[in-house]
Amino acid sequence: MNTPATVPAEAELVRGTNGSVLGPVALKTRQSLLDALGVQLCTTPWRQLKVIDVSRLADVSPATFYLYFSSLEDAVLELAAVWREAGRRVTGHLARVVKLLDFEQDLAGRP
Repeated sequence: MNTPATVPAEAELVRGTNGSVLGPVALKTRQSLLDALGVQLCTTPWRQLKVIDVSRLADVSPATFYLYFSSLEDAVLELAAVWREAGRRVTGHLARVVKLLDFEQDLAGRP
């Protein structure tokens, strides 16, 4: 029996382009596509990217790409959102480290 704590919120569900909720294998494939896109963006301007190149790097067909993203632009925007959130988390962690280091320096400076 599912309790409210184990049922994901609607906002947490990831859906494919056909509207279906993605399961674990599909989520892994989608992440592989985003990872491949990130690698491609390191060497190729996004306007020069091609679905076939991203798909090939992720070891899936271009048709599979379109099960998860409606366009390359959609995938780039999704990756940007993922990177933005990762940046926020890193910034938060760094702020806590700096605060901790400042506290330790205050302690070390006391007689």
